[in-house]
This record gives sequence, C-alpha cells and structure tokens, in this order.
Amino acid sequence: AGARDTLLLRAGDLAESASAAADGSDGWWWSVMGAAPVLGDDVRAVRAVSASLDEAAGGALVPLLTALVGVDHVAVDGRLDLDLVAALRPTFRDGAAALARAEEAVAGVRASRLVGPLREAAETWGLAVEEASRATADAHATLRVLPAMLGGDEPQRILLVLQSNAEIRGSGGLPGAWSLIEARDGRLEVLRQGSGGEIDGVDPAPVPTSAVEQGIWGPQLGLYFRDATMTSDFPRAAELMRAHWRAYGGAPVDGVVSVDVVTMGYLLDGLGAVSVGGIRLDGDSAAPALLNGVYEELTPAEQDAAFAAFTKAMVSGLTTREPRSTMDLLLGLGRAVSEDRVHAAWTTPEVQEQLRGSRVGGALETEATAHPLVDVTLNDATGAKMSYFLRYEVDVEAVQCGGGRQRLEGEMRLWQTVPPQKAARFDDYVTGGGRYGVPAGHQVVLVRVFGPVGGDVREVRLGERDLSTLAPISTYDDRPVTTLALQPGAGSPTVVRWAMITGDRQTGSPRVRVTPGVERGSSSASVPSACG
Repeated sequence: AGARDTLLLRAGDLAESASAAADGSDGWWWSVMGAAPVLGDDVRAVRAVSASLDEAAGGALVPLLTALVGVDHVAVDGRLDLDLVAALRPTFRDGAAALARAEEAVAGVRASRLVGPLREAAETWGLAVEEASRATADAHATLRVLPAMLGGDEPQRILLVLQSNAEIRGSGGLPGAWSLIEARDGRLEVLRQGSGGEIDGVDPAPVPTSAVEQGIWGPQLGLYFRDATMTSDFPRAAELMRAHWRAYGGAPVDGVVSVDVVTMGYLLDGLGAVSVGGIRLDGDSAAPALLNGVYEELTPAEQDAAFAAFTKAMVSGLTTREPRSTMDLLLGLGRAVSEDRVHAAWTTPEVQEQLRGSRVGGALETEATAHPLVDVTLNDATGAKMSYFLRYEVDVEAVQCGGGRQRLEGEMRLWQTVPPQKAARFDDYVTGGGRYGVPAGHQVVLVRVFGPVGGDVREVRLGERDLSTLAPISTYDDRPVTTLALQPGAGSPTVVRWAMITGDRQTGSPRVRVTPGVERGSSSASVPSACG
C-alpha cells in the first residue's frame, strides 16, 4: 500500500508540475517570442513539449495509474473477472485519446533546429509519448475484445502455444507445447495437452505456402507445426498451426494464443511461485529451468510432461490464486506484450479486426505509413536448443533525409555466452549433436532483415566483408528482405551492418521490431527521424 501511495503521489506531483509548465509557457509574450527569427524554434518547442507533457500526465498517467493501483484481483470465483475488464476500458480509452493529443502536440517540433540540450529532450520526449500512445491504444483495443476471447459472449476453444526461446523462431520460439483450453465466461479449463512433435509425428499433408514464402523461409514453413513460427507474421503462423492442428485431428478452435517462457516469468513475478513436479519455479528461475534445465536433465517425454504441468499450473494460478502483487502481474503482462512475446489470432472477424495492427496481433506490417518499418528476425538453423546461449543487440539510426525518404543504418551484434568447446559437452538434445551439419557446441542463426515498405536494403556487411552480392534481396509484400546465415562465436561479437532507403513520404520516426530472446528486454524501439 505504501508503494502504491508513493507512486500515485509522484504521478500527481508530475501532473501539477506539467500543468504549471504549460500555463507558464502560454500567453502573448511566448507567442511573440515564438515568432522571433533566432529563438523562435526553441520557444515553440518548449511550449509544445510543455503542452504535450500536461496532456500525458494529467490526461493519461494519473488516471491510468489510479485505475491500475486500485485493482486488487484478476479473478473471482475461479474465473477471470470480465467485469473488471469492462471497468478498465473507459480509462484506457480516455488515456489513449489524451496521449494521442500529447503526441500531436509535439508532432510539428523540428528537433534538428533546436539547441543541443533542448534537441535531445524534445527527441526523447517525442519518442516516449509516441510509444506510450501506441501502447495504450493497443491495450484499449485488446480490452475491447478480451471478454469475447475469454468466452464472455459464447464459449471459446483456444489453442494455447508455449514457445521455447531456447530454439528461436521469427515469432519468438519453437512452438513445442500446446494446450487446448475452453474459455467460458472467464473460466478456463484445460481440455487436452501435448507437444508440437505429436502433431508433426502424424505426418499430415503439407500446408500450401506461396513461392515467395518458400523463397524466404523455405518449404519447411508449411511442412511442420513446429516450423510455422519461422515467419514473424503471427496471423500467418497461426493460420498454418490451425491447419496442422486440423490435419492432426484436433477439434476446431476459435483462436490461437502464443506466449513464450519469458512471459511466464513476468507473470510469476506478480503471481508468485508455482510448483511443477516438486520443483519451485518463480520469475527468476522459470526461464533457466524450462529453457535449459529440462533439456539437460529430462527425457523428451519427461520434458513434454513438465511443460504441460507448468502450463496447467499457470492457468490454474491465474484463475484461483490471490496474486502476490496484482500490480506486478498486470505490469508483467504489459511488459511481455510490449516486447512482442504475447500474440493472438482469432477466427471471429470482429475480434481479429481489433487485433490487427496491435502488438498482440503480431502481424508483419506491409502497409506503408509515415513511420518506416524495420524488422530483424532470427531463426535457429541448428536443430537444437542452443539459442539459450545466444545474445544479440540491434541498433538502427536514421542518418539522412531527402526527397521524402530517409537513409537508415543498422548494426546487429551476436555472440554465444558459452565457448563452443565447453558447449560441445552438453547433452546432444541441447547441442544437436551435429545432426544437421552444425558441429556440436556451435549454432547457426538465420537473420532476416526486412526493410521499409517500398524501400531498399543495401550495403550489407559482415565485419569487413561486403555481402551485398552474396545476400540477395527478396521482396515480401513490397518489403525488401535479406537473409544471412551467421555462426556467432563466444569471443568478440559477430557484427552485421546494413543500410536502407525508406519508401516515399516515410519521414516519421522509424519503428524497429526485433525477435525477442531468452533474456528479459528487447531491442525493439522507435528511433529519431532524420527529417526532424
């Protein structure tokens, strides 16, 4: 309670200060100074940022925090509380509207014309409010359809897929475990569970994929349930998984929901520890245990049982237990969504339309906007669980603006946390044992870099080597994409650099989406526009 009160008090202080700054930068004197030839840009920027901060703090931050800290439960009588969802929806609607106004207030600020400290502050605030506006709008859209997804209107059959980040895929990880869940008025019942290998094991007919998809991801995209998430376009991945599920003989499902093990750790931070097979798992221990320990210590059948038991314990915990911290539980879910770790696709058109364009929807966007889109996706090509030891960072910078286009320069650094000679001593299930041509202890990662709609990818380099002619550029719905097969070492990072030209009239801040990995956090971000 003390921490909540302190949080609200600080938010209130910020709102009062923002309001005072907005009032203090208003009036005839500021208008006159804003028209001055030398100081005008700086004065107008101060006024815009002050007005934006006032809208964000008073119209969004305080109401949203007040609503969230007031939540003391997520479930009642063994079901998720759909009335609570309905109660939160207006606050998120109004908060999204306030943040949209805050974003609009600074949209015209030309940061490149400002003095140094003010330029940095304006750029930082502009990106922060843009991100907050988008996240709150996404949350509102999800809250609008969440009751329907949880069976508030009629029972829903959900295929819940647990992705393993230990074998990285474009949409997150290998869909190694699944649970068929029935949602009825917020009550969740696990009807059936199994492994992705079971579905692949019945040798169903391949799901048709296009020549473009096969050229980018290979024919395996449509051959196996566990390879459906090679594409980072989650609606397409869900469509492929549903097709394999039907061929497997599974009952029709209304939706596919995917979460990764890191998400489960975030939820455990708020829910509290669960016990699986006598092992206590909490927010810190879940990822190491489930992304490495089970593969080193258990047989494949025991691994499947562990993942099934863990999922069932999480579902039961969310609906029947009082959380250790409801606030941490909600913030953990929000963090997982913001890092592209939670995705959903629905067969009901009204629900799917609300998910479209949101982070939860997880689509590989192909419609041009003012914001250039850059996607960096990773797929394991080792056939093992070596991604647990994979680390990577991505940075993108807009360096030039001209003719309504921007030049973007990107860099990716990859490395392995364990030397190959040491990793080679791990279990063959972890290393792959050299089955697919990759020596035990090493790993190969397929990195795909998608450029902006209507743009171009060029000047691809691996260290000092020019790969421009060796990394051919394909096109996916008017987005250029290049694929690199990389073998990160354990010493200095493997470094890839590239340059891009955006499509026409893409002068806004570039948005970068990167496949999340085993570590908490993400390289996904918005970066300052070179066009101001």
